Amino acid sequence: MECPNKRILCECVDTKIGLISVVGKHEPVFILELNAIDSGRTVIKYLNCKSSTNGRYTVAHNSDFAKLYRLTLGTNPTKRFSEAKHLLSHFLESQFYVDYEPATGSGGKHYLKATHIEPKTACMGEEWTASGALKKARKKGKKPPPELPDKYRTSTGQTPDFYRIFTGQVPDEKTLEDSKTLGLKPVFNPIKELPIQSKTTKPLTHDSVNGFLLNQPPNNYETKIVINSPTEKTVFYTQRPDETTDQYFDRAIAESTPFWD
Repeated sequence: MECPNKRILCECVDTKIGLISVVGKHEPVFILELNAIDSGRTVIKYLNCKSSTNGRYTVAHNSDFAKLYRLTLGTNPTKRFSEAKHLLSHFLESQFYVDYEPATGSGGKHYLKATHIEPKTACMGEEWTASGALKKARKKGKKPPPELPDKYRTSTGQTPDFYRIFTGQVPDEKTLEDSKTLGLKPVFNPIKELPIQSKTTKPLTHDSVNGFLLNQPPNNYETKIVINSPTEKTVFYTQRPDETTDQYFDRAIAESTPFWD
C-alpha cells in the first residue's frame, strides 16, 4: 500500500459519475481521476452531488464542487449548477495540488484517496473568496446626507434653511433678538430747547394765529402755530425750565393731537 505523501502535483485525466456507500445506502458522487505528474500514480477525488428521478445531478452554490469549479475555471455559472454533470468534464487537463491517503474500496481494492485538492493556479474573482466560497451580498442602504460645513451652521447646530422653516426667520434676525434678551436698551439723549415740529396739510382760513405772522417762529415757552402756506402750518414746542424731558414730551404729544386731526 502506498504511503501518504504530503502533497503532489496531479492532472485530471478523466471524470465520472459513481456511487458510494454511506450508512447502508448508495449516494451519487462526481469522480475526478488524477494522475501524479512525477510518478503517474492515480489519485481519486470524490465530490458530493445530488440526483433526481429525471437523471439530473445538482450541487449547492457553496458545495466543494462549486468552490473548486470557480477556483479552477474562473467562472461562476450559478444557474448551471442545477445541471452540474454537464460541468464535470470542464476539469479535464487541469492541474491540481493534491494531498492523499490510502483507502480501501468495494471488494477490498486499495487506492489513493485525495483528502485535499486545490488548483495549481487558482483563479480569483470579485464574487468569491480565496477558498472559492461565495461572498455575502452587501445590503444596499440609504446614503447618509452630506455633512454641511461648520460655516453654514448656526450656534444651535441647525442649518439656515432648517431654522427658517421652523421660525420663519434667518439666523441674523435671531442673533438680533438674542441681543434684546440681554437687557440692552436703546439710549436716547434729547437735546433741550430743540423744538418739536409737526406739519399738516389741513387748510386754514386765517392769516395768523395767536398774533404771530406767517413763517415767524415764537420766542417764548408757549406752544405756537405758524402758518407756512394756505395748506400748511407748523407747530412749535419748547421745553419749559420747570419740565423734565418726559413731561415735555408728554405735553407736546397731548397738545399736538388736535392739530393732527
